[in-house]
Amino acid sequence: MLPHHQPSSRPVSEGPHNLVSAMGDDSDARDESLPYGVCRDWIAFVSCPGIRVITAITLGEAMFRNREYGSQLKDFSNLRWGAISPTDIDGILEFQNRLFIIIETKYQDSPLPTGQNLSLERLCDAIQIETKTSVLIHTTHESNGDIDMGLTIVRQYRENGVWHESPEMTLREVIDIMRRKYLG
Repeated sequence: MLPHHQPSSRPVSEGPHNLVSAMGDDSDARDESLPYGVCRDWIAFVSCPGIRVITAITLGEAMFRNREYGSQLKDFSNLRWGAISPTDIDGILEFQNRLFIIIETKYQDSPLPTGQNLSLERLCDAIQIETKTSVLIHTTHESNGDIDMGLTIVRQYRENGVWHESPEMTLREVIDIMRRKYLG
């Protein structure tokens, strides 16, 4: 469970930390010589509808690979089996092959549709084993344009097979808590 927490008075928007994930080794440790929120040796992997992969960051801004494809819609109408059709995942982070975070964001306070919710729950729970932790985080945003995922507000999260309501915290804050909790 997350501790009761008020969002930090330090602006979360400092630095490019909004769209990054650490992969692999211990190189994702916080470097105190860098501005708040900036970590060294980070590789970004965030999946968004129409945006294939975000693969790099620069100080102060995210770089999108193939941003021009962001307006392409994917037609899954030929991939239906009764009520079953594909769903997407807005983001997935993997830290040191020990912590997996699955992210789904919705506009305003829209709930996760039943089928998508079941798929994401089952994926999250299937990853969860004795040496690996998986957390599913449902966030909300108010944007009509680009979404700064690090600043989305966590509505609820699934940890150890149980859904928890979240105190008002940003996605970045919740991920940092999970990293400290499971990676030390």
